[in-house]
Amino acid sequence: MDKELRDRYSRIGRTICQYYSAAPWPFEPTDKDYREWLKELCPNEYTFYKKLGFPACQAVNAFRQHWLERRGYYLKDYLRMHLNPQDYAIYFQRPVFYEEPNFTA
Repeated sequence: MDKELRDRYSRIGRTICQYYSAAPWPFEPTDKDYREWLKELCPNEYTFYKKLGFPACQAVNAFRQHWLERRGYYLKDYLRMHLNPQDYAIYFQRPVFYEEPNFTA
C-alpha cells in the first residue's frame, strides 16, 4: 500500500475514533438495546454475541454504533462532515484487509 493510501486510512481511522468519543450522550445501553441489536445480526453473529453477553458486548463498536444510530447519531454523516470528499469516498470503497471474524467459535 502506498503512503498516500496509508495516510488516508489513518485519517479515516482517527475520525472513526472521534465519532465514538464525540457522541452527544454517554453510552448507557440497556439490556433491551442489546436484545434489539442481537435481532438484527446474522445467525452466526447472533450466537457469538449472545454467548459473549451484554456486559462484554458494551465494548463492541458494532453495538456502540447501533446504539448511537438508534438515537440519530450516524457514523456515515459524521464521516461526511469530518473527512474530505476523497477520504469519504475511499472509506466506502475500501477493500477488506483482514480475515473476516469467525463467529462460530
